[in-house]
Amino acid sequence: MVTRARTLFILLTAVLLISCHKDLCLDHHHDGMQLQVQFDWAGTAPSAVSGMTLLLYPAEGGAPLRFPFADVYGGTISVTSGSYRAICINDNELLHLQNTESWETVSVTTGETDIISRSAFAMTRASVPRASGTEDERVLREPPLLYADTCSMLTVRATEAEQVIRFTPQMPLGIMHVRIENVQNLIYLQTASGAVSGLSSSLNLSTLKPSEDHCTVPVALRSTTDGALEGNLRFFGHCPADELKHILTVYTMLIDTSKQANHFDVTGQLHPEDPSGEHTDQDKNPDVDVEELDLPKPQPAEGGFDIVVDEWTVNDIGIKM
Repeated sequence: MVTRARTLFILLTAVLLISCHKDLCLDHHHDGMQLQVQFDWAGTAPSAVSGMTLLLYPAEGGAPLRFPFADVYGGTISVTSGSYRAICINDNELLHLQNTESWETVSVTTGETDIISRSAFAMTRASVPRASGTEDERVLREPPLLYADTCSMLTVRATEAEQVIRFTPQMPLGIMHVRIENVQNLIYLQTASGAVSGLSSSLNLSTLKPSEDHCTVPVALRSTTDGALEGNLRFFGHCPADELKHILTVYTMLIDTSKQANHFDVTGQLHPEDPSGEHTDQDKNPDVDVEELDLPKPQPAEGGFDIVVDEWTVNDIGIKM
């Protein structure tokens, strides 16, 4: 009899514990499960990362929960038990989240900008030559360093045991190296800048893949000691559509303030073909090379150079592939 009573007591106790956990799952005001979030940088976090943000999307739907971390290695948060989809991204005021209503659509982009610096090019109006067919593309800033990771399903359980979720942020951006060889009359150059059309305007954070929407992105160019112009451009990716052209425009201003806009079709360098004529896989870090650029000599006038403001010489230049 004593044994049966003890067994009954144990069974009743177990039922109460299970019921208690169920009640906690339903009561969001008291179900604050402690979740330790870790950002694994495989060593030392990049110096460009000053903070991280975690977005948790409830599996049953609803607005995401946002958790900022001043510590780039993570911290502890309190969250209701349940299933979530997660995204982490480094903090940077130049990175703009958009389409945040769902895990599938959330993406990151940058803000709009001028295609060249008006002050550097002594511009008094905003009219700048654009390559044919790219006039309506938005001009977006080069993205800053971006680190992100994603998790398609995360389950937080109602338990007193410590729960840990670990992310390994990666840099999903491409880096394009632009080089213009054999620049004639480079000694007369006052300033130079470039822009590449047909680049993806955003990056989907759930897939870490670039969008099909395209834009133009400026690239800073500098002269080299061997008579070239070159620069590096971070970008989200580029649209793989065969009909979309990628134009590199090189903007230059000479010491007499005369301006040139030279357009180079570099589509073949971003969409290379194999010997069969088929497009090969896109290179995430492509090299864009132009063999030469002929800048004119400034025309001197009495007492110095003529000042020409906002007048452009525009050239479409073919590239030997």
